[in-house]
Amino acid sequence: MKINKFLKKYQIIIALILAIILLLFIRILSPKNSEEKNIKTIPTIIPITPTITMMPISPFPTDDPNASFIPNEEIIEEIRKETEQSEIEQPLWKELPYESEGFIINHYIRPMVLVVYIDEGASEIEVRKEVEKWLMKNNFEEDSHEIEFRIKK
Repeated sequence: MKINKFLKKYQIIIALILAIILLLFIRILSPKNSEEKNIKTIPTIIPITPTITMMPISPFPTDDPNASFIPNEEIIEEIRKETEQSEIEQPLWKELPYESEGFIINHYIRPMVLVVYIDEGASEIEVRKEVEKWLMKNNFEEDSHEIEFRIKK
């Protein structure tokens, strides 16, 4: 009796709840993005516009009177001194990076300190021997450089 009274009193609300559940059920079962499946795509060609690039400026003297930068003797001497200092502090920089099986010598971290990245599982002792051979091949003593080992990530 109470159920019949309840159903009669709230019949509109119950009907609306059932309609919402039915619509949600239909929505879940229907294929998604059915509108997108009916759209045909047309390939388009996008034109590439050329860009203007500037030529790099050389820090060395030139005879071209239209050059945008002509260094004076003082600047040339400063560049020469910096290059000489680099040669003293990092004498093998031209040979880098040097890669061999199990490791790579990538760069100097400080003057005369080489960074060697070793593969996981590679023997540091074996890599050290290979690095020392490489140093001797480039006319340097085995102990001329400090070697800092790091694991490749």
